[in-house]
Amino acid sequence: MNQRVFICTGDSFPHGNAGANYIQYLALALMEQQVEVVILAQVKEGIVGQNQTEAFYQGIRYINYEEKRFSKVPVFNRSGITVQKILQERYQINSSDHLILYSADYFFLNPLITFSKKRQIPVHVCVTEHIPSYFYKYGIFNMNFLLREYTHRQIIPKATSIFPISQYLDNYFKSKNCRTLILPPMSDPFEYILNNKKLNQNIHLIYPSPPSKKDSLVTMLQGIVLLNNEERARITLHLTGSSKQRLKDVLEQDSGLVDELESNLIIHPWLTYPQLVKLYQSVDYLYFAREKNQLTIANFPSKVPELLAHGVVPICSNVGDFATYLTDNKNAIIMEGCEADVCCKSLQRVLKLDIKQRKMMRDNARKTAENVFSFKNWGSKLCSHMEVRND
Repeated sequence: MNQRVFICTGDSFPHGNAGANYIQYLALALMEQQVEVVILAQVKEGIVGQNQTEAFYQGIRYINYEEKRFSKVPVFNRSGITVQKILQERYQINSSDHLILYSADYFFLNPLITFSKKRQIPVHVCVTEHIPSYFYKYGIFNMNFLLREYTHRQIIPKATSIFPISQYLDNYFKSKNCRTLILPPMSDPFEYILNNKKLNQNIHLIYPSPPSKKDSLVTMLQGIVLLNNEERARITLHLTGSSKQRLKDVLEQDSGLVDELESNLIIHPWLTYPQLVKLYQSVDYLYFAREKNQLTIANFPSKVPELLAHGVVPICSNVGDFATYLTDNKNAIIMEGCEADVCCKSLQRVLKLDIKQRKMMRDNARKTAENVFSFKNWGSKLCSHMEVRND
């Protein structure tokens, strides 16, 4: 009989945020090794009638639950207790099973880790970020920050093992004598055939998400402004999940960049996944500048392997684990620094590439997705690390 692995999260699944994609490919990697997987995830906001009903998505069995809150204060919730009850009553979880938790929430992790340790159930935690205090209102006095930091330092290290998304997080938890396996975001590059579209002198860039504190969108836009008129005429930047006014609101005092670059920007609203895929297949480069700080070196964006699968070459800052997987002039354009002139020079490098070089880099990007980030490469590593029997 195959061992069971329960992947539990406070996020929604399927069709949620980056966490939903991470969990999806984690499940597929284990299922590739004949492991029985069940995902327990929150009901997606606005969806009615799914509470604790089993369903399947891409062959993955999952069950949704509704979060119960202690109070009107968002930080307090009963999600961990709710999941524990489902595991006990519906699935009769026992010490032969494994539990994987994807969350940074104290009220989710603490009850489930405590329960697992008492029942001698191996429990593993996925850690994908480490947010510093200055990203919270009131800094170190913010209740959300204090709880997350306590969870990061005191609760997560109690797990049987940890799946950090980056080398930075791996070093952090190894310093606490934790067993770890670095697990980057995965993808399924074989889901789509590489679109060998005809290349021309014009370059289509994409920034595939609403503006984030992790990314330096202002710097990226300023880099385009610094190009001369002839160079700018060849550049188009696609932005997704936003609108012109929302973009201006986010850029605040730099909102004038939106009007200045009006002929270079195409701002897409929220897109369905098939619409996103169609867009990915039409662009050439992922444009992605990040400053070097705790937030960015701890994280690894899921959009990188997702876009590599479509042969989209990253133009990105050398931050965190990017250089672990990406090589300048081979499958990426690596920027040393996060300043407007650095972005500009990187774009000029791209504009000078001939069609043969661009095709080579596109093919290498796809190969990286296949050889490094495909979920098919990770199943045996996960089973070996977790000591899961898959006979």
